Amino acid sequence: MGNTNQQSCSYPVNDIFSSIQGEGFWTGLPVTFIRFAQCNLSCSFCDTDYSVRERLTAEEILERVLLYSARTLIVTGGEPLIHPLENLLKIFKRTGFRIHVETNGTIEIPEGLFDWITVSPKTHNPVVKKCNELKVLVNAGDVPDKRGIVADYYFISPLNPGLDEKGLIHDDNLKYCVDYVLKNPEWRLSVQLHKYLGIQ
Repeated sequence: MGNTNQQSCSYPVNDIFSSIQGEGFWTGLPVTFIRFAQCNLSCSFCDTDYSVRERLTAEEILERVLLYSARTLIVTGGEPLIHPLENLLKIFKRTGFRIHVETNGTIEIPEGLFDWITVSPKTHNPVVKKCNELKVLVNAGDVPDKRGIVADYYFISPLNPGLDEKGLIHDDNLKYCVDYVLKNPEWRLSVQLHKYLGIQ
């Protein structure tokens, strides 16, 4: 997870905030997000701002997170696993947090650090082959591809407008995903509930 030979005393962070989980298995759960900056991919459809807004030490991140009451922490990005997070996450473990990670699956996930792993693959041959939930972005007409990943739960999510596009959702993609899961119940539907509710 990142280059452990180049441990840094600070981490590039885009945002730290508390909200409800708006996607996947834990939709509706109060959580605290740490959105790390930067990504190892550059997807044209990305709808997430993962620019570097500040650099924080582990102590500063913990202090910020403890301002919120949620005891489930979601580590996301960008791609969070490009950073050397082991020491930081061990601090949160000792503090009693349940830790989830959202990753694109291009970097091996070390054992013992995460309580829940969500993979949303953006490449055809991801490194990660096992997770708790697989979330596949789908355009109207696409057949969801598991990309060789074994998961406890399989979700499809309609591809929505990127940062440079107007609007919150693509109606055609949403309708297609609804129809698809009705015909293919192995899959579940995941929408970005936070966008519908107008919250972060």
